[in-house]
Amino acid sequence: MQFPKDSFPHKSMIEWWYFNGNLEDEKGNKYAFMNCLFKTEPGKTGIPLVNKIPAKEVYFSHSTLSDLKNKKFISRTHPLSILSKDSLTKKRLFINYLNPSTSGYVNNELIETGNSKYKIKNEDIELNLEAKKKPLMHNGKGEFNLPGNNIYYYSFTDMDAEGIIRINGKAIKVKGKAWMDHEWSDGVGVRSWNWFSVQLDNGAEIMIQDYHSGENIYAGINPKNQKAEFSDDLIMLPKKMWKSSVTGAKYPTQWRIEIPSKKIVLELKAPIEKQELLFGSMNYWEGPIVVTGTMNGKKVRGRGFMELVGRKMEKTALQIYRRQLRENAAFYINFAKKELKYFWKNRK
Repeated sequence: MQFPKDSFPHKSMIEWWYFNGNLEDEKGNKYAFMNCLFKTEPGKTGIPLVNKIPAKEVYFSHSTLSDLKNKKFISRTHPLSILSKDSLTKKRLFINYLNPSTSGYVNNELIETGNSKYKIKNEDIELNLEAKKKPLMHNGKGEFNLPGNNIYYYSFTDMDAEGIIRINGKAIKVKGKAWMDHEWSDGVGVRSWNWFSVQLDNGAEIMIQDYHSGENIYAGINPKNQKAEFSDDLIMLPKKMWKSSVTGAKYPTQWRIEIPSKKIVLELKAPIEKQELLFGSMNYWEGPIVVTGTMNGKKVRGRGFMELVGRKMEKTALQIYRRQLRENAAFYINFAKKELKYFWKNRK
């Protein structure tokens, strides 16, 4: 891969720029975020809500913000993100996009501000990120060859994060650690996976993925010395299940993961269990995790993120759609009222 060239969008069926992080304010209160901008060819991937949009290429976005002290979770899923005219016109990655909001349109940003430096902004966060290590090229060259699907994938596993988050209209200064994934694919992709990013206090980071319950299982390890290691001899044991009251889907929110060849044993636990997202008929779990364990016989601690996709819903799609329709109807009615009020106030 070449940079900054491969920071930009590719001719691919699906692509995303994904960020997560664990943050802390000046009082020691802890927060976590996820922000992801997707690009897709809607007619080929079958992604809910997006696949019916009559366009060759569509951008959409998902984001979350978790308040760990108060056990609060904010999630936003936008089926269409509109890019500005000057997006993707600069020497480095520059994307300025809009998502609807009841308080008006919000300016969202994904900007590469320098070598391995980024600024991300959405309705809830505004953060500057700087990678402290070179990108981890997964599988050695940044490529996985799956049946009918080539996946290109690199990560910035250790990023300093600083900026503000917004909760209930209040701006809060925060600092912490973040993670970035950039991935693109030629195929329709997989429909279920367990994915983890782990940042340990010994300076190592680990990405763990399990596609289709063991069909493709992998760990990418980025130690403090940045001599990347890779493994597929993982033992993944779910320990506790959480059931969503909205969809009836069950998600494992505690895990024990072992990588015997690397002498790694990890216990992962979600501090907030209620972190399910809905996107049309698609449901998934996304949120922060607390990590303890051993690496080469020495105790380690850390934090990270977990993503669980493809859990079966007990409730019907019609029940889910009705719920979303009620929520979305209220959202757009309020949005229209505010726009009409603004127009009436500023009419000539």
